[in-house]
Amino acid sequence: MSQINANENNNVLKTFLNQVYHLSTEVQNQYRLDNKLGENEYRVLRYLSLVPQASMTILATYLDVSMARISVIVETLIKRELAVRNVYGLDKRKFYIKLSINGTRLISQGKNEFNLIVKTINQSLTPEEIEILVHLFKKTKLC
Repeated sequence: MSQINANENNNVLKTFLNQVYHLSTEVQNQYRLDNKLGENEYRVLRYLSLVPQASMTILATYLDVSMARISVIVETLIKRELAVRNVYGLDKRKFYIKLSINGTRLISQGKNEFNLIVKTINQSLTPEEIEILVHLFKKTKLC
């Protein structure tokens, strides 16, 4: 393969991956806005969807915000019934935050929005192209 073809292929791959990334980000941002969630509120919900529960310290560290700020974010989510506070043992000062049923539902719907992107890409490719794409991602250890 010539250097020109390699550069052209590299540029096409960059463009494709950038478009997928931007489309994904756009869909997530629109979903977040449609549900009247701030960026940090949405990030907390997404994080909580990956773990059974988290302490305020862990959430503050994840978002890189102060304890005061994470308290405001979490209280907003609790008031909106998207998260719940679970007391740890007998000491009511120690508690964990986890998704409520409503929070779980909201995040699941957001994932469905993302799956529409995957479906669109999937429908626009031939089975052979999908096979090649899967092979390439496995080869580069991206999935």
